[in-house]
Amino acid sequence: MSVQTHRITNPEPLVHCAAGLGLAFDSSPERRWDYSPHLRPGEVDPTPPGRQTGVFRPEPYVPLCGFNRLPATAGVFAPEDGTYVLAWDDFKDGWGLGSRIGPGGSHLKVAIALAGTELVAERLGLERKLVVAGDGSCRVTLRRKGETDMQQPQVVVIDIDRTGGVKIEVEGGQGAGCEALTRGIEEALGSVESHERKPEY
Repeated sequence: MSVQTHRITNPEPLVHCAAGLGLAFDSSPERRWDYSPHLRPGEVDPTPPGRQTGVFRPEPYVPLCGFNRLPATAGVFAPEDGTYVLAWDDFKDGWGLGSRIGPGGSHLKVAIALAGTELVAERLGLERKLVVAGDGSCRVTLRRKGETDMQQPQVVVIDIDRTGGVKIEVEGGQGAGCEALTRGIEEALGSVESHERKPEY
């Protein structure tokens, strides 16, 4: 078995992205992600440090008797550095967990990013348009409601690749306002690889 992790800075999208993957986000203390029963002699425990804040579990959920750690879960941990770490393993595909979160957690990462764009649009009162490509990558454009292309509006383009990588580009924006908008979106999404400034910046 191997353990994989994904680090984000904003936990808000977690609850919103679960249902679309056939998962539930469970913060009850009865549901814990615990790798320790499966450690081999001398193996270092890969459990992330920090307080465990919840788990993703398939829905409907079927408890597995005889396991201290319920394998069909992905744990969410809050280390001291202010970030959040998702952790899961490849134990028999987690009885359906692996197929839902995707190879390397790709489906989960994409869902978190998309949920983040929904939260941004709602919070800032922006119009949101989503286009999904045949390869599974997504492009989200955000603009102020009612603006048209003829008005040369400020448009935020968020590209999410099929592995969950996120890139932000702002068109038609300049200076500190553009920077503040980009920073706010990055914080809401929680995990951004890069943002690109256009020449007019």
